[in-house]
Amino acid sequence: MKKLLVSVAVLSLLQGCGSESSNNELPEISKGTLSIGISDSPMHSMQKVQLEFYRFHYTDANGIEHQHQMSDVQMNLMDYRGMDRHMVIDQLNLPAGQYHNGYFEMVEGDGNQGCYVDNGTGRHGLHLENGRIHLGDFEVKAGGHQRMTIEMDLYRGLHGSDQHHQGYHFHQDASYSVADNHMGHLIGEVDPQWVEDCETKNAANGAVDGNFGHMAYLYPAEVNTIEAMADISGKRDDGRIAPIATAPLFQDHNDDWHFHMGFLPKGEYRVGYTCLAHLDDASVDDIATGRFEMEQDAGSVVVNTGENGGHQNVMTCGNGHRGGGHGGHGG
Repeated sequence: MKKLLVSVAVLSLLQGCGSESSNNELPEISKGTLSIGISDSPMHSMQKVQLEFYRFHYTDANGIEHQHQMSDVQMNLMDYRGMDRHMVIDQLNLPAGQYHNGYFEMVEGDGNQGCYVDNGTGRHGLHLENGRIHLGDFEVKAGGHQRMTIEMDLYRGLHGSDQHHQGYHFHQDASYSVADNHMGHLIGEVDPQWVEDCETKNAANGAVDGNFGHMAYLYPAEVNTIEAMADISGKRDDGRIAPIATAPLFQDHNDDWHFHMGFLPKGEYRVGYTCLAHLDDASVDDIATGRFEMEQDAGSVVVNTGENGGHQNVMTCGNGHRGGGHGGHGG
């Protein structure tokens, strides 16, 4: 990237105009650094979700938009799940201050280049809404290192082709950003009796391969009953509240059931469990059709950040690994 030395007088003429980011002329004491990571909640049906970044855009407090070139920055979202992330911006030097409307300009996919999805049937172009991944506002403090994470929930945001669009599309309302010092992780220990009961009850509703979609759904604290827990469809008129995050359950080497939700803003939430996530189509209200239901209310949980962010909060769902639980409570 070509470095430009810009005087204060020239900067005043550039307000509202785009410019290549360059801050080497500022004294170190008035600068800080910014790092941005990407993480996801994976989909079992996807083999690869490849992102290719073109530029990072951000606007300073004077209304001047800056750009940071990102040639050849690529990542496979499926490699960075739960509490893992890939740093796509690593310690970018910026003047201390408030910044707004940060976003990544992506390389649109056509199945041959740019962003794409491999789903077992071939490679398909991936289109991000408006060609962007949004970061939003952030602050860089003098001498500080601001770390941010963008969490992309593929279960909620990734949609296949329809009559108007080809390839896959990711909707921005299924992602959010959070600063490290304001987030924590959630680890759920799930009652195996819940899993067994759900599969037994829904024996005729398994996937074509006979498997079930075991999933934890995260809701805002205002949800206080299982009847208020919605599926992942969009607009609703039934009074139910859509989840703000999802995570698949997995079994460890001891055959205990877990889920991991990473990079959650601190606060209080509620968790639901179902084995019917394979029937939860983001474009359809599957509760209204009778295809889907939430099976267990795991209760409320508080996500704390810890001293510097990133605290691992543990939640016991039902009786946890001990099993035998019927009915939910939070940990």
